[in-house]
Amino acid sequence: MSAQPSRTAGPAISHIYTKIADHRGKKRLWLEGRKLERAHFVPGTRFSLTWDPETSKVVITPDEDGAHKVSRKERNGKEIPIIDVLGKQIDEMFGEGLARAKVTVKKGQMTIEVHPDDAATKERFDRLVDAVKSGRPITTGALAHGGGVIDHAIHAGLEDLGIQARLQFACEMDADTLDQSARCNPIWSDDSILIEAPMQEVDIEDFPKVDLLVAGLPCVGASRSGKSKNGITAAEEHPTAGALFIPFLRVVKHCNPSAIVLENVVEYANEISAKVIRATLETWGYTIYETTFSGNEMGALENRKRWAMIAVSNQFTVDLERLLPVREKEKTLGEVLQDVDPDNAIWKDISYLVAKNERDAAAKKGFSLNWVDANSEKVGTIGAGYAKNRSTEPRIAHPTKENWSRLLTPEEHAAVKTIPPELVEGLSLTLAHKILGNSCIWTAFRSVGRLIGETVLSEVQEQQIDAIAERQLTLFDLHDELKQVEEAQHSVGMRR
Repeated sequence: MSAQPSRTAGPAISHIYTKIADHRGKKRLWLEGRKLERAHFVPGTRFSLTWDPETSKVVITPDEDGAHKVSRKERNGKEIPIIDVLGKQIDEMFGEGLARAKVTVKKGQMTIEVHPDDAATKERFDRLVDAVKSGRPITTGALAHGGGVIDHAIHAGLEDLGIQARLQFACEMDADTLDQSARCNPIWSDDSILIEAPMQEVDIEDFPKVDLLVAGLPCVGASRSGKSKNGITAAEEHPTAGALFIPFLRVVKHCNPSAIVLENVVEYANEISAKVIRATLETWGYTIYETTFSGNEMGALENRKRWAMIAVSNQFTVDLERLLPVREKEKTLGEVLQDVDPDNAIWKDISYLVAKNERDAAAKKGFSLNWVDANSEKVGTIGAGYAKNRSTEPRIAHPTKENWSRLLTPEEHAAVKTIPPELVEGLSLTLAHKILGNSCIWTAFRSVGRLIGETVLSEVQEQQIDAIAERQLTLFDLHDELKQVEEAQHSVGMRR
């Protein structure tokens, strides 16, 4: 028969995550239970509180001359030890927005520190605000970077407001698109980190902290076409992209950004992974804002519809009404079309596609050729496989030859998405269309960059106003004190 454990047996160390209460305007930490007794904090034990500046912790140790004492209460006829901590150290440690503590209890010692999530919230906020106040560039990171079009647009939006941004890292598994971004995208700097790998395989320590994290998680499992092609009903079922929300959240936790931009197809907003992302970010101290927009309303000819999540640290407030287009859409496609000679080799005979179109129409399959011309006021979504000459994406009819057409050139493709053409300069048709098709409406995310910039600047300006008001109050107090001194001196003089 095994020996019965003694009454004092138990864990050697206890980690307690608890809330800080308010007691008559003071911060208060309340602890009770057998865990204190096992650590030799029994009722009647005197103890002292010491601030450790190196670790930013308050240390509690038994001390016969200590100013504090373990109190008690009875429960079921047994004494329960209680530690009720009030004082200057606790007040200073748990300032505005810091309402939770982590307490580590072991034999003969207790340490109190700010809850890790609250500490992370304060650290990222202070880091970003300090950078903006001092005029230093804010740092950005990119996951599923592709050719860096979204990142380029957001940087441009920030710079519109005078906020400089520096790309700290970009992670992308496609070597060709990543190389193109590093070669042509001006957001890269001499100290940027290039990570060529699937994000789930990267050592988390390879990611530095950043102020803003941008991610365009692959939509292959969330889009209607992706689900149909892969025979799945939920994004999470996709064999390669389905679980990417997990490493995404892992990187968020490690990099601790103050702002996060996540872009995807509209359908992604209703996926389980999006719900997990929302719930997790809220637990970590972020406020979630979501919007959907079309290319036309944001100033582009391509009417691509997209969902965007903007998550910001709880100290910030985003006004989505301020997400406004930064340009007007061209009236017609003709404004961006190039003058292509009728004998140019890019014109192709598509008799086979015309015949297929007729068969599909007879079979009521719902697929048809997508003809556009100079008078078209918009174009549909152009995907990454545009160079494959598929029937459902925009094509221009030859001016004289029946059943001949051409695709948009890379320059025209970039223009309908408002993407600066230099981002795909010098590429093959296939790679240029791949980068562009996997990208975004550039002008929409320039607007997102502006919105984030406005949000940060608003908070910085509010802090500066508060600081000025506080200094004025201090001056008023000093003036009152001087006046009281003068009156006292005058009174003494009168008595003399």
